[in-house]
Amino acid sequence: MAQIAATIVFLNLVLVASALSIGPAYDIPPSAFYRDPVAVFDGKFAIGWFSNLGGLLWFATAAVLIFTALAAQAKTQEPLLVFGLLTAALGGDDLFMLHDGLLPFLGLPGVLLYGLYAVVLLTWLYRYLDFVVGTQLVYILTGGFLLMVSAGSDIVVDSAGLHGDTAYLIEDVAKLSGIMFWSVYGVSTAWAAMRANRHPTGETSLRFDPTFEPQRQTFEPAYRTPASAAPLDALNLNGALAAARRPVSECPPSAP
Repeated sequence: MAQIAATIVFLNLVLVASALSIGPAYDIPPSAFYRDPVAVFDGKFAIGWFSNLGGLLWFATAAVLIFTALAAQAKTQEPLLVFGLLTAALGGDDLFMLHDGLLPFLGLPGVLLYGLYAVVLLTWLYRYLDFVVGTQLVYILTGGFLLMVSAGSDIVVDSAGLHGDTAYLIEDVAKLSGIMFWSVYGVSTAWAAMRANRHPTGETSLRFDPTFEPQRQTFEPAYRTPASAAPLDALNLNGALAAARRPVSECPPSAP
């Protein structure tokens, strides 16, 4: 408990120090690092609702995948973990505006991250092909396609200067739809991997089955009473106590 509390305090001290040092250097109030962007810029409360929903889906899916990987069979741990980390990276990019905020600020093109994500996803598909073919590929393919449409729209909007509400709407509707398909794939694959834990022979497919109900595990005690032993009821207990109180002279002699 003390170590956890000390870690939390240390992390908060690092964050406060970062806000106090970085904020004035770029004309950002230190409190703005902690406040909601809508409150900082005095915007309408509903601004960014669906963008925040996408961030929640990214990180919820990543958490499900990573925790499932820790409890899954050895053959499914690595693909689940890698896909979960990729999902978390995409969520971090979306939430903290890495490709369209931080990288341009550093003088780097945001398209670099697009290429990196594509390479990682294709490598994951190739390396874990035996695992992937047993999953519901239609979800990840649809989600990946919609995310590519969103990324392509982003590039076209920035390069052609089409900064209009319709262009932004097309880009972000495609992105949120892609995130939804991606999340369905990740959660259904994690659920199927949990189901596969109940069938160690490997006969279970990783395709999602909503009708599946986990079986309850029964506890088997390490020591079992012999079948010939009589149950210890009130009569047997009274008889045992009476025998224990008998004088030694009345006890039958022991066998030699």
